[in-house]
Amino acid sequence: MPKPIYQRIHAPIKVEQTTLNKFLPGLPPVDTTRDYIARHEALGKIQTKRGYTLLVERNNNIEIKERHCLACGRRLLHNGYNERVITLDNGQGTFHFWLHRKQCPACGEIPMDLSALVPPRCRYPENFKRRARLHYMDGLPPRRIRMAMKNDFNETPSLSRITTWINCIQESMRTVLAETPVPSSGRWGYDEIFLKVRGTRSYALTLVDMVNGFIPGTLISSNLGKQPGRRVISAAKRRGACKVDKIVMDGTTNLGSLFQTRGYDKIAIQRCIMHVKWQVIRALKKDAGMKENSMTPLPEKYNPIKRRFYKVIDSPDETRAFINLEILRDMVQRANRPAITSCFNEIQASLPKIIAWQRDLWLPRTNNRIENKHQYLEYYLSFKKRMGSERGAQRVADYRTLGNNFQLYPPYIDQIKQDLAMYKVFSKEAPGDPSLRGAGAHFYHELRRLSRWFGEYQAFWDKNLAIQGR
Repeated sequence: MPKPIYQRIHAPIKVEQTTLNKFLPGLPPVDTTRDYIARHEALGKIQTKRGYTLLVERNNNIEIKERHCLACGRRLLHNGYNERVITLDNGQGTFHFWLHRKQCPACGEIPMDLSALVPPRCRYPENFKRRARLHYMDGLPPRRIRMAMKNDFNETPSLSRITTWINCIQESMRTVLAETPVPSSGRWGYDEIFLKVRGTRSYALTLVDMVNGFIPGTLISSNLGKQPGRRVISAAKRRGACKVDKIVMDGTTNLGSLFQTRGYDKIAIQRCIMHVKWQVIRALKKDAGMKENSMTPLPEKYNPIKRRFYKVIDSPDETRAFINLEILRDMVQRANRPAITSCFNEIQASLPKIIAWQRDLWLPRTNNRIENKHQYLEYYLSFKKRMGSERGAQRVADYRTLGNNFQLYPPYIDQIKQDLAMYKVFSKEAPGDPSLRGAGAHFYHELRRLSRWFGEYQAFWDKNLAIQGR
């Protein structure tokens, strides 16, 4: 399509920047991207800790501006060049600087402080460290972090350097997780998974709030039992700041008599309903002569007694649970099969834990939430079978725990603010309602606590993980 006449008349004028290449074609082409000053003119002067001023000149030469020593006043002498390689952030490339050294005849060499460009004794800026930690938090091991940086920035830091970036904040992160409480509904889930550390079996003991999804604690232990369970639960309480009233378990007996000791005897235990049903299926398959883990369906003749077991487990209230239990007892006695009788006795012993779920509508039927958190841990490919030390496994768990809790804080705080706004609406509509008395003080107190706790997480995040300069 031809252009209109006014566009041909008022066409924009193209202006080309002239260089020496236009007049001397034999010169190599101009590469302005290799010139640090051409892209970063704001760094024209860098003040060092000793008071000397560094000038970044053309061709990336760094020169000390002062000609005389600031300590004794003697004239400074040039002392050769040193190369310094610096990688810039956001894929801006790698640059080679030439440090034009100077020395004082009396005071000696004048050190050049380049901390305004990158941290001391490092060629990568701070954001490379933070990106490595964020990748590690998302489940990438150091080798894959290196591949990600190569694809993103065309830079390949060494594996030892990436590992150092990741490990250097472990102790401070452990302190934040150990001393900062998290919101607690009082209904926790407890479960453990095994992992291999240098070929030796270890265990990850995890606590998860079954209502809001926060992780109060994760502990890597070389053994199971009462003492490791006490350690992870007592640490998760944060000196009483996090309450626990009920714990959902999968039926494990590894904790022994922990919940019969002082300080833990008030905690109600609820069994995962799905694990109880799996226990019934395994017992019926054993009675039928099948493998307990077989995927083959049960024979048709076992369906009536299976449904009776399920009616006890799925009873909507305590009364119906006891009625269904007595009906099931009669069927079991008439069947008189050892595997079925043993399963009935275990269901009868677990009935108080099933009733604990019936009494609390907030308690979930299963421990699926904590199983999902374990899968979240296993996103780190080496976590399950190839960890080199328990300290490394604990580091993976701490990174994942910090990331989980940090991203759950903002929506949780927003929900409390919405509840406070609804309370204000209800209090205006019914100012004398006794059920609303004290609710406002509760919401304000909760927001102050959450702001303080989230502030600890946010301060650590900003110091070690947040990407700078966005």
